[in-house]
Amino acid sequence: MSDHREQRLAQLLEALPPAPRAWVEAAKELPRMRSEIDGIVERAGRDAAYRGAVIKAMEKSLAETTDESERRALEALRERLGAAGDRDAGDG
Repeated sequence: MSDHREQRLAQLLEALPPAPRAWVEAAKELPRMRSEIDGIVERAGRDAAYRGAVIKAMEKSLAETTDESERRALEALRERLGAAGDRDAGDG
């Protein structure tokens, strides 16, 4: 990228309003949340009863929420847990 384009990009970025506080706070939480989710998926891969309880709790949450981003997050976790269960079933 040329110096002119980089300067123009910098100007445009500076003109943007600051990110909403909630976005900043959510971004700070991402590494911890990813680590916790990885731990849940790992345990679910080893423990079928735990996996069933987590999926049941997620199904309840999905039935109760209308927040589309929350629904997408729960669906993604359900897929990961399903994959963990598939790995677990293959071990037996």
